[in-house]
Amino acid sequence: MSGLTAGTVTTDLGTRPCWSGGVVSPAVEAAQPWDTAIPSWNARTPPGTWLQVDLRAHLEDGRWTRWYTMAVWASGSETIRRHSVEGQDDGDARIQTDTLRLRPETTARAFQHRLRLFTTDPGVTPIVHSVSVVTSSSRREPAGPGLRSDGTVWGTDLPVPQLSQRVEGDAVGGWCSPTATAMVLAWWGRPVSVPAAGRGPRHSASRPS
Repeated sequence: MSGLTAGTVTTDLGTRPCWSGGVVSPAVEAAQPWDTAIPSWNARTPPGTWLQVDLRAHLEDGRWTRWYTMAVWASGSETIRRHSVEGQDDGDARIQTDTLRLRPETTARAFQHRLRLFTTDPGVTPIVHSVSVVTSSSRREPAGPGLRSDGTVWGTDLPVPQLSQRVEGDAVGGWCSPTATAMVLAWWGRPVSVPAAGRGPRHSASRPS
């Protein structure tokens, strides 16, 4: 990373010195007005490094929203625990885990994403291959097909092994998705630990339940 700024950062694992740098994308025009956006990325963070993904929207009235933090993320758990940031709710939008939702009757045409890269050793940096943002309009979402279940499996309980979100070590941090994935894999005879399930499919954000 070039143009590093030295400072300190406080995470759930304590306060430590670090260096940081960042990059902001150009304004990206969407094909249609949107009110929902979800970012994703392909990255690797060696031990001692992590990244933060921010997003903002260019509203139809010409204003930019503030920057919203969509995720603080690392490949492993030895430096930080990946998490989303709660409490981001204002007159323009709110953040629901990894999703930016504009207020009702509010739409945007463009967005920008911002990457902030952190390291405890200026000689080692995160490696980011790509960042993507999917936008959609809730007003254009179809109601779905009018299908009805025949009810043949209603009330059927499967003996899926029960696992906890919080007893598998620091790597879990209350993730529901890796826990559910590990439970389903165990049901199908392919047991894995909850941390292993979390290291497989990459989650753009995760919030304790």
